Amino acid sequence: MFLFSIYILVAAVVLGAVSIFLGMKYPKTTLYLSIIWVILAIGVGYKLVERINVPIKFEKEREKRENAAIQRLIDIREAQKAHKKVMDERDAARRAKENIAYDMKKDTIPNYAPTLDSLINFVKYDHITKIDYNTIPGVEWNADSFPDKANAAKLGMLEEIVVEVLVLNEIFGKDYPIDSLKYVPFSNGKYEFNMKTAVITTGAGVKEHVFQADIEYKKLFEGMNNQMVINYIVNRRRITNSDLLKVGSLTRPNMTGNWEK
Repeated sequence: MFLFSIYILVAAVVLGAVSIFLGMKYPKTTLYLSIIWVILAIGVGYKLVERINVPIKFEKEREKRENAAIQRLIDIREAQKAHKKVMDERDAARRAKENIAYDMKKDTIPNYAPTLDSLINFVKYDHITKIDYNTIPGVEWNADSFPDKANAAKLGMLEEIVVEVLVLNEIFGKDYPIDSLKYVPFSNGKYEFNMKTAVITTGAGVKEHVFQADIEYKKLFEGMNNQMVINYIVNRRRITNSDLLKVGSLTRPNMTGNWEK
């Protein structure tokens, strides 16, 4: 932008000098020179506005794509949290039934889905257990006086029951487009998020199952101004030490997104 301004200034000085010379030598050319100057001014103004709008348009598109990708990563995290809850509960039930103790330093539960396809299938077809409450025939429950259903159940006003709910309905809602969970927004299905799982040993010697889902910025911003994309990636690398937009970690038990730091 600075060099462009210098070029415009030099061109204006040269053309101004030429216009003065021609105007003095050929007075009848003044009108034509004025028209040429107006046309040039309009053209230069248009180019300046265009150059000013380039970073504004980039930032608007960058923010739209990144926010959409962040929301998708948040949804992946919520699905993995549900997967972990279900797997933990099932493993605990199995161990209780078989009378097997859990050793945190030797055992680990594979409680995260290993791929996005398996995670999507889990959300679509599996169930999660939750506590619900039924009214008891002949027992009056005043919701205004006892709005907390759990306390009302303890007082014998409601019946506590365990129900199974489709994971999709529980965490996203039945109309959520779950099959699109793995795709990077605005890539028209060209790119999918990466996801891996691993087993790590914490500083306390505890084995834990971890996951990470991510996407490269260069794929997320494909088709946008190349130099501005490079500049943005360099800036993000300084902040997060990564060229990825990601959630979770393969090196420590962490479910934070790197946009949240």
